Amino acid sequence: MGSVHEDAASHGVGVPVLEVRHVVKTFSGGRGVGHATSHDAPRAVDDVSFAVAAGESLAVIGESGSGKTTVTRIAFGLLSPDSGDVLFRGESVDATRRHRGVPRPGTLRHGVPRRDVATADARRELRLGSGIVFQDPFASLDPRWRIRRSVAEPLTARGIGRTDALARADGALRSVGLDPTLFGERYPQDLSGGQAQRAAIARALVTRPRILLADEPMSAIDVTSRIQILDTFRAIRAADPSMAMVVVLHDLGIVRMIADRVLVMHDGRIVESGTVDAVLTAPRDPYTRTLVAAATM
Repeated sequence: MGSVHEDAASHGVGVPVLEVRHVVKTFSGGRGVGHATSHDAPRAVDDVSFAVAAGESLAVIGESGSGKTTVTRIAFGLLSPDSGDVLFRGESVDATRRHRGVPRPGTLRHGVPRRDVATADARRELRLGSGIVFQDPFASLDPRWRIRRSVAEPLTARGIGRTDALARADGALRSVGLDPTLFGERYPQDLSGGQAQRAAIARALVTRPRILLADEPMSAIDVTSRIQILDTFRAIRAADPSMAMVVVLHDLGIVRMIADRVLVMHDGRIVESGTVDAVLTAPRDPYTRTLVAAATM
């Protein structure tokens, strides 16, 4: 496997949209997410590095407990690593943690280190420049709000006027195959699982992100809806070829339909990476070969 820089170079970009460098994360056995333990505890993520280029769709594959969701949550700023670094468009989003204990250079007003200000700016840019789709669409949609309002909310939260926000929400709904005149005034509980997931995708897209994370977006819906979601992601890529995507999946059978490149994770490590065709047709790692044999689509 190449370095993160080799990955980026192979796709013709100077600076990746998102880059993960040597990330490590350890959880305690009984205390839940976010509590680090001793160095003897198993690592949920163990020295993982990868990069995502503009316009690229990267699939992160693995069974439950492989570390795929943990590392992508770290990559998108939803979880802090124990060590390592994440960069968005070349700027570190976790420099304070990475340089803990290192003497700091000159400060700005109120004693705030320059590097920490730059890191806070990078974290803000990552938050504003990314969209996230979770496994359960109903967790992303407020049950008290109509769908148009839920889709428009990320825009109104950024100070965009209600009229403009709702107009853009209608456009986002159309982009995922939902007619806003039919679905915009419904509540989440009035939608099927597949329709709700497409509404959640519209909500993630309405801010026109530079990179989209979809975390197991098809695991909670039926087969027919799964095909519709795959078609939706293909349409999204066609409509905005510059947007990068990271899709977390557990089934290699779906990868060819949605991704250019794939990372296979097992026990917190990347055991294989490459183009989709290379990994699916000539898997090198025994674990990858097992996943290929178990693919359902």
